[in-house]
Amino acid sequence: MAALGVTTAQASGTWTIQPGGGIQAASGKLVLSDTTTHTIVTCASSTASGKLKSGSGRPGFHAGSLSAVSFVTCTNPGVRTGSLPRRFTFTLQAGGLPWHVNFSAYDAAEGVARGTISHLYLALSGAGCAAMIDGTSATADNGRAAFKYTDSTGALRLTTGGNLHWYDVSGCLGLVNDGERAALSAIYTLSPKQAITSP
Repeated sequence: MAALGVTTAQASGTWTIQPGGGIQAASGKLVLSDTTTHTIVTCASSTASGKLKSGSGRPGFHAGSLSAVSFVTCTNPGVRTGSLPRRFTFTLQAGGLPWHVNFSAYDAAEGVARGTISHLYLALSGAGCAAMIDGTSATADNGRAAFKYTDSTGALRLTTGGNLHWYDVSGCLGLVNDGERAALSAIYTLSPKQAITSP
């Protein structure tokens, strides 16, 4: 892996984060999906706020936290009624806050840090449908979503990976089902832009 310019951050502390401190993150479209049924719920936007530890020699584990996360105008195309689609509207709420930001690997050639957002769960409700999105159970509060952060652009992209699943599904017309994998997709822009490197 070293030949590819990738180093793995150890818990002993091999990360430099500048400037760190308080951060704001904003995305355009965010997509929550069921990877089995291919059902998607699309939110027009999402915002988050929190903080990152500052300085060098920082451990990647719990390098930061997100204390507030929100989602705006979340919908699903639904089913067709005659010739017109019926659109379903949902509320998506963040739980398990604060979420933890963890860094795990750095590609020096690309200036990209990879990691996870952990301790997360989501609650979906609306249109006669309710469900939880979490890691190993509906009440575990151990959901993880993978990301990659690009230093040059300040963009944090949620990527494939993590351990999210659907739980406690009620209604939903088979659009999502208990135990099926869930995935999040979005690109957040961090402000202020951070320089996150390892070692």
